[in-house]
Amino acid sequence: MKEIVSGSMTSQRFPMILLAAFAVLALLLASVGIYGVISYSMSERVREIGIRMALGAVKRDVLRMVIGQGLRLALAASRSE
Repeated sequence: MKEIVSGSMTSQRFPMILLAAFAVLALLLASVGIYGVISYSMSERVREIGIRMALGAVKRDVLRMVIGQGLRLALAASRSE
């Protein structure tokens, strides 16, 4: 019985493995893209962050600003699709 079930699933196994591989690749590409956008936007704001820190901004507030901007970018991208 086990051999019969295994034989019937063989024809479905390759498409599922292929689908999983493409899903992992899509997730990887999306992660690299989001990292690139956030990295670029933060590199443009290095001086602003430096001035905020010099004027007394707490590290936690600057981190919240960076993460908030990244989340807004991610949400905007997900809504545009």
